[in-house]
Parts: sequence; C-alpha cells; structure tokens
Amino acid sequence: MYLKYFILTVVLLFGLTTFAQDFNEIKDKEIELVGYSEEDLEVINKNIYTFLGDDFDSLDLDFFTHPRTLSAMLIGLVTSEEQPTYGLLYDQFLEMKRMPHYPKLKRKYGIGIKLMQRTADFANWEEDKALIMELELEPDVFDSLRAYIKEHSSTSEKYETVLVGFSEQQEKQKLAARKKEIGELDNLLAVSSLFNETELLAQSKLENKPIMLYFTGYACVNCRRIEHSTLLDPDIATLLMNEFIFVPLFVDDNSELALEDQKKVYVGERAMDLRSIGDKHHHYQVSRFQTSSQPYFVVLNGENEILEIADYSTSSIEDYLLFLQNSLDAFYKK
Repeated sequence: MYLKYFILTVVLLFGLTTFAQDFNEIKDKEIELVGYSEEDLEVINKNIYTFLGDDFDSLDLDFFTHPRTLSAMLIGLVTSEEQPTYGLLYDQFLEMKRMPHYPKLKRKYGIGIKLMQRTADFANWEEDKALIMELELEPDVFDSLRAYIKEHSSTSEKYETVLVGFSEQQEKQKLAARKKEIGELDNLLAVSSLFNETELLAQSKLENKPIMLYFTGYACVNCRRIEHSTLLDPDIATLLMNEFIFVPLFVDDNSELALEDQKKVYVGERAMDLRSIGDKHHHYQVSRFQTSSQPYFVVLNGENEILEIADYSTSSIEDYLLFLQNSLDAFYKK
C-alpha cells in the first residue's frame, strides 16, 4: 500500500529559497478551487510553502503538497461552510499534523523519497532493504519486490522508475487472481449439491471461516440479478472465495434423494414430502429460518449459530460489502 502510494504519483519538491513571499501576506487570500489549471496548482503549492516555519518543516510541506493529500484537504475546504483561504488550509494542516498516526506517515513518506532517489541496483540490496523494511510491506509483497529488483537490477535507473514496472506487474497479478476467483464463484453458482450440515460445521472450525449459505434456485430471476450485479463484483467475489465457505443451496434441484433420505416431514402442521435435493434445501430454509424466499443469505459459525442474514434488499454492492464485513466482524468476535 505504502509502496504504491510513493511510486504512482509525482513528489512535488520545491527549493526553500524559491519563495520569498510571507505567509501573512496570503493567509486571508481565497483559494479558487473550481476549474484550476496546472499553473493554478503550482501557485497554490508556491503559496503553501510560505507555511514553512515553527509549525511545519520542509518534509511536512512535501507531504501535504502530495497530490493525494492536498486533494483531500482541498475537498475538505470545499465542503466547509467557510470561504476557503490559505489560513484555513494552514489550520487543516495543523489539525492533521496533531493526529497520533501522522508522525509515522511522515517518517514513511521521507523514507519513500530517499528510496525513490536511489538506483535500483541489486548489488546495493542490503542497504536498500533497510529502507524498504521500514515501509512495513506485506511479506509476500516484500518477497515479490526483492525478486523483481533482482531481475530488473539497474545501475542507472532509479527506484522511482523501476518500481512503476513492479506496480504494473502487481496489478496484473491481482487482476488475474480476481478473474480466477470470479470464475470459481461463477462455477459454484451454477452447480447444485446436497447440503451436509455436519461436514460444513466441521470445515468451519477447521478453517476458521464462517459459512455463507445462499438459498437460490434455477428459476429464480432475482437470484440471477443479484449474482450478476453484486456477487460477481471483484471485491465481493474475492471476499466470498477467500473469507467464507460459500455454499449455494438450490431449492428447485430435482435430483432425487437417496431412498433412505426420502420421507414426509412437518413444518408446524404443514406436511412436506422430501423427494429431491431441492425439497430438502427448501425444508431446511423454511423450518429453520421461517422463510421460503430467494435469494436468501445466512452466515453461520462452526457452532451453528446465526451471525447475519440478508435477502434481495441487500442487493447494492455497498450494502452487500457491509453485510460481509459485519458477518466477518461477528464471526471473529465469537
């Protein structure tokens, strides 16, 4: 995350002697935030460097004028009721600098700048590694980076250039993995199999993952809609395939049950004949969750406790992601 943050945008560095203008001269000046050009942005950055003094050093201002950071700050000014001025922007910078996590962000930003200016020569890996480790990359990303630098070692090109290629490689690999996960989920959504509660509960305990039961049907129009618009979204598919034991239960699967499993059951006073896989799934849904509608999602833990439930009303990507996150939070709190 931090590596991508440093290599995909341009670090705006300005010499300290370039700007002689005093902050007091511009603190009440309004900031025009609509339709500004690159030249306007350069003026904004020039004015920001008048903040240099007791409150901000040059690394602070390098960090705050980073495009991503500055954009967030300017958006905050736009949404405030007050007219945006450099004085208000100064106060926003101060507020952010006082946040507990800021010193760590600033330190990593400085490390990133140092690293970007070094040549990506694998002969210097041990020295570079000390800087890279301070960025606290995930172990698999760190190992991939080491292998990439070894393969693309250069005595002339800097990390700022070489790591663009590494980032592109990571994105391609991530995209390929997501396509694979979407394909696997798509295959699951097309196949019906008999629900075995005992085996799934044991699997949940063994893998330490929640169970996601998806009551669906071959003839369910709303099921197809939520699958294509929501479940196969890359972020959702990744969560379903990696963080859950995902089990589609088709309530209209006409595959015949084994003779010993065929029987008459009751839900209250209502009799049901279990002859097919679909009959058994439908009975399980009605008898335990008191509903016969599809699509219907139930999250269970290894103790067979219900953690979360959702239906077709949770069909937007945002709502479904929240449902998944709440399910995971509930599972790991148990």
